[in-house]
Amino acid sequence: MCLIGNASAQTVHWTALGDQTSWTDPANWDSGVPLSVADIWIDPQLSSLQTVTLGASVAVTASDNVYLEWGQTLNVYGSIASGLFFSPVGGVGGPATTINLYGNGSISSADSFFIGDPFWVNGTTIPYVNVNLYDNSSLSTKYIGMAGHLNIYGGTATATAGFLTGTATSGPWSPGPATTDASRLINIAGGKLVIGGNASAQVPECF
Repeated sequence: MCLIGNASAQTVHWTALGDQTSWTDPANWDSGVPLSVADIWIDPQLSSLQTVTLGASVAVTASDNVYLEWGQTLNVYGSIASGLFFSPVGGVGGPATTINLYGNGSISSADSFFIGDPFWVNGTTIPYVNVNLYDNSSLSTKYIGMAGHLNIYGGTATATAGFLTGTATSGPWSPGPATTDASRLINIAGGKLVIGGNASAQVPECF
């Protein structure tokens, strides 16, 4: 243990005290630009919503989780990789949280990508999230947690182990998420969805 120079894990929070949009503006973050950190939190600041843009030349790695919450918008032209979860959630009843992937932009997570965190749903209020893929962009993860809308206008969305879905009373991790057909949707309109494992029973619930 004495040989470890720095074993601390860093969590970086969005502040919007810079230009209020650029990922690479250090004034927009409380601990400098997050390029290689443990956790990243992007919440609304300054009593308003912001649109955060990750440029094409920017590569971000979070060893644990990335959180995008409460109506923020994230435009991704570069790449973001999370070591565990990528968890966007919207405000209950709105506003919607939105992720747009453009060009060759990519998001990957080692375990799960939650399109609206289905484990926060109480059966009547849905955390609203829209994820939109364009051009040659990519979304890749082990599980896609479906509690919002995934629109694939271009590029490829990949879930190597399938979906995390559920009903109003049960789900994959009992007592599981209360997602319904009224809250979740997959729209394939020019891109490709790749699903691993045996997801045949789940697919009709999401389209």
